[in-house]
Amino acid sequence: MLKIFKVALLSAVVVAGLSANDNLLSKVTNGVVADNATGVKMLNDGEMNQVVGGYYFDRKPQFDHRGYMPSVAYIVREGYSDPKLSVTNGDFVVAKVRIGTNGRKQYYLQLYRGDNQPAGAYAGVGAGKILDDMKKMGL
Repeated sequence: MLKIFKVALLSAVVVAGLSANDNLLSKVTNGVVADNATGVKMLNDGEMNQVVGGYYFDRKPQFDHRGYMPSVAYIVREGYSDPKLSVTNGDFVVAKVRIGTNGRKQYYLQLYRGDNQPAGAYAGVGAGKILDDMKKMGL
């Protein structure tokens, strides 16, 4: 009997969730925030795929690699006022793209010190999102 009650309760919760009002955000905030407010646009799947994110890429040829497998370099910035991405001591992140031996683009990140010398690969906060944003932008 307890199993039947649990199944019935779970079913009722699922059905209630499926039939919930689409404008739940408006109800929760007493109309202050709503999906259909002026200036708010609902994006379709195609438009969502074009949303890039919060990272900016400034082309900086002085960080290009010109040897075997040359690369093109971009300084990564979260916004124009904060180019440092949570790194310390004046360090900054440089995103690079090159054409690999298989003919495909390869994306990677390097950490540079304040004196413009490379300090190694960057795998810190936001690394995956930075690489995804580079690919979406077609860099």
